[in-house]
Amino acid sequence: MTKKIGLITYHSAYNFGSVLQALATQMTIKKLGYSTEIVDYRPTEGDYFYKHFFFRHQPLRFFITDLPTALVIPQRQLRQRRFEEFISRHIALSPGEYKEPEDLNVLHDTYSLMISGSDQIINKHSNELITVDWKYMDPYLLAWFDGPKISYASSPASMTDEELEKIAPQLRKFDELSAREQDAAGKLSKLTGRPVATVCDPTLLMDGKEWEQTVNLPVNRIEGDYVLYYSLKRPRVVFKEIMPQLKRLRDRTGCKIAIITPLAGFIPSTKGFVNCLDAGPAQFLSLVKHARTIITDSSHGTLFSINFRKPFWTLDENAQDSRKMQILSRIGLNSRIIPTINDVPDSFDSIDFGDSHEHIEHFRDHSIDYLRSAIEHALESSKKDA
Repeated sequence: MTKKIGLITYHSAYNFGSVLQALATQMTIKKLGYSTEIVDYRPTEGDYFYKHFFFRHQPLRFFITDLPTALVIPQRQLRQRRFEEFISRHIALSPGEYKEPEDLNVLHDTYSLMISGSDQIINKHSNELITVDWKYMDPYLLAWFDGPKISYASSPASMTDEELEKIAPQLRKFDELSAREQDAAGKLSKLTGRPVATVCDPTLLMDGKEWEQTVNLPVNRIEGDYVLYYSLKRPRVVFKEIMPQLKRLRDRTGCKIAIITPLAGFIPSTKGFVNCLDAGPAQFLSLVKHARTIITDSSHGTLFSINFRKPFWTLDENAQDSRKMQILSRIGLNSRIIPTINDVPDSFDSIDFGDSHEHIEHFRDHSIDYLRSAIEHALESSKKDA
């Protein structure tokens, strides 16, 4: 058996957080001294969701809602190419590409150890899994692998206790378990009857300088100060609710607004707005790094703002998103959560990140220690069982 460590996660989704967390996890394992590659599992359903402009299984109401995105097909095509170029350049993949759960059976003894995670890979309601049979969770639950198994920061997100019971037998077979959110760790611990560590999102395993050293950030194309608005809202919400608020923000601050709305498109027909829909992962990092401030409803938008020490505002109307609340509370920045864009002040204040980054460093060290210890323990146990 090779001494290589395998990793499986959402590495090929056209989602900034998914691709960047995959890269960060792989880089961290390499820094621990292990050879590693990501299993190039690209389920057909995921391909349909991210590569086709309209998801084949989405309800009719979503299809109608998403029709405005047809107006920006060229930008979406460029975005896709940039994602694939980024994956090809930065992520070490397995030689083969796999589409169906049973395809992975050929890898049952390929790796010394498998790591599953991060992202919502054990959430049946995630984009890749919501419309398909439960067997499509097996690749991420490592049902096909015979060796030691570790989870890193895998999130069940909105899974109910009844739904989690369906995957509990596979989870109990893992040598070590961890979760990204504290409440998720508690839920999984109760489910499996075992300790479940709380670890940081992989994007925090690397600080801003490490991200710049790892990814060759492209030159920022926006002149002067700008606010970066990054949202995962759909067209109806963006056009009816968000755009009026952004126009008011532009008028009262005199600042340009750069917009990334992957699920909504956006036609820049208004002065002072810059459409950044075609951004790939590298362009996204550059936009965050050079922004005067960031406004986002995305957890990873928030985390990269923190990593690059940029002033930010996190949108959460009811302050109920556990991912945002738990990490911001942990590092003392929950005051940066606001209900709407209208609550952004006219003057973009700075943030003293000193104490916050000290908390992040401790959390990062704890999470890396978990990975190191989990790998060493699992490999040692497998030697004894051999």
